[in-house]
Amino acid sequence: MTYGLSIFVWLFWFKIATLVIIFYFINSYKKKEYYYYQNLGVSKVLLWMTTIIFDLALFIFLIVKSYKFK
Repeated sequence: MTYGLSIFVWLFWFKIATLVIIFYFINSYKKKEYYYYQNLGVSKVLLWMTTIIFDLALFIFLIVKSYKFK
């Protein structure tokens, strides 16, 4: 592998940083859109946790697949 394992560490922390930026952006500018989900009985915490867990799981899965594909 050309870059080694260190590039995956940087990619992981970049992914975490972008998730934090997106979280603050959506909470700042899209507050009113949460009412739709609250009316359905879905809390903000549940909505964010499922989104972040799915996103990180997909990211890790794709990193592992690309590492094995080399």
